[in-house]
Amino acid sequence: MGHLDTLYRGALRLTRDPAQAEDLVQDTYVRALRYQHSYQEGTNMKAWLFAIMRNLFWDRFKGRWLRGTEFHYPERPANLPSLKPLQNWPKFNPRDTR
Repeated sequence: MGHLDTLYRGALRLTRDPAQAEDLVQDTYVRALRYQHSYQEGTNMKAWLFAIMRNLFWDRFKGRWLRGTEFHYPERPANLPSLKPLQNWPKFNPRDTR
């Protein structure tokens, strides 16, 4: 369980919901235990766990997308600045920097 905090932070970035993040981490560890025979000694365990977590997340996302269900992200806090002023900025063209 050495990577629990790191996995939780990653899951929170993916799900944007603490309860779903906890479920995702728990399911990641369950799947890792089930398939521990496929882990190769000497490889990066954290990367292996993140791959499992990413695949679990995408499986859930794909299933919800196919059923037409959307993810419910928390509302945007009112104290964040608006992005509307950025829409009026000129478009960046890399050719202009030559």
